Amino acid sequence: MKILLVNTQRYWRGGERQTYLLAKGLKNLGVGVSVLTFKNSPLQRKLSEEGIKNFGVSSPLQALKFLRESSEEFKLLHTHNAKDQDLLILTKPLHKKPVVYTRSCHVAPRSLLSKLKYKKTDRVIAISDYVKNLLSSSIRGLRVLVIRDGVEELRLNRKRAEELLNSLNLKGKKVVGITSAFVPHKDPITCVETAYELSKLRKDFTFLHFGDGPLKEKIERLIFEKKLQNYYKIMGFYEKVEDYFSIFDVFLITSEDEALGSSVLDAFLYKVPVVSTDAGGLKELVEGRGILCKVKDAKCLADAINKLLEDKKLKERLTQRAYEYAKKEHDYLKVSERYLRVFEGLTC
Repeated sequence: MKILLVNTQRYWRGGERQTYLLAKGLKNLGVGVSVLTFKNSPLQRKLSEEGIKNFGVSSPLQALKFLRESSEEFKLLHTHNAKDQDLLILTKPLHKKPVVYTRSCHVAPRSLLSKLKYKKTDRVIAISDYVKNLLSSSIRGLRVLVIRDGVEELRLNRKRAEELLNSLNLKGKKVVGITSAFVPHKDPITCVETAYELSKLRKDFTFLHFGDGPLKEKIERLIFEKKLQNYYKIMGFYEKVEDYFSIFDVFLITSEDEALGSSVLDAFLYKVPVVSTDAGGLKELVEGRGILCKVKDAKCLADAINKLLEDKKLKERLTQRAYEYAKKEHDYLKVSERYLRVFEGLTC
């Protein structure tokens, strides 16, 4: 069976990571997998490094042409991206292949056209029960299967992370790690408010916030206003950000809404205790494996971080439970096997 994964986005985000891991997993399972992607994108580079067959396009028109001319080669088409779902449904009269779409958005589809394309999608997969419920409440009669995101345990470059600590003169400091974009639904303002609340409890810490986005300048001003320059460092975008989990004492995520929160899975794998809001799919992941607080409750979040920094037994108990869960339920090969069963059911 030959499968085409479609992800024509220029950037590298969660959906692109999941496309890469699914392609890698299917290849390791002996499935003939190819990926239609954006030419010279980070996804195409990673696929090529892994030896996974891929086709680069530079426009929707080129993607359409590829689907019209080459789809006979494949039994099934899959995408993690909403715009590519549009493309696959619009071209379905041409390629005549089953279409599978994995929904990872925390907002329910509302327009009639959006709902119609779901009716035309042969199998809809949600990455959490939260997303499944959003879809089911928005589109009556829609059948939705849950397959949660996959994650790959990598060998971390501790030396690289230590070099960063030295360059920032943070030896001996407790490090609270954040890996999220500066966008409204990630609520970076609450990250800063949490640092401010924690500064009332202790002085031996620094927040390292990896990411970029439109709210970055606003957050920089807030850090200055709160006089947190010694406690909060904006790091920007880093390649292979996973390396820095090796120096995190606590991982923080403050989202107002979240489909799942796959960065939490990295923290689980690298045994970093998690403090999180209970937004959307985060509650499914973190409950019983980290500490949850209400959205925007900076004091609760700060108290939870302080507790994990002080209570080693609690930290060890939660991180071990989270690690075992991530390995059992989210290993990318196991996730790929779940997808393969779906694909086989549609092509038998």
